[in-house]
Amino acid sequence: MAALPGNVLAVTYYASLGWVVLVDHSSAISAYFGLAEPLVSVGARVSRGTPLGTVGGSQIIGPQRMAFQYRLNGLAVNPGF
Repeated sequence: MAALPGNVLAVTYYASLGWVVLVDHSSAISAYFGLAEPLVSVGARVSRGTPLGTVGGSQIIGPQRMAFQYRLNGLAVNPGF
């Protein structure tokens, strides 16, 4: 689910990571790795809590798992939630 409201910037498939969704929050970007199936398209406006995809699509991250990253001004930071 989207951590914050924003616009879907990218929906891309990587063999090792599965589907990756990037959401632009103006000064920050959130990244969701290891999705088995994306539920959003590039350019979509999402609210906090909007489902972005189903988990379990990465051989590296593992079944029923995903990874999340929050970048503020280009630096990975603790999202604080």
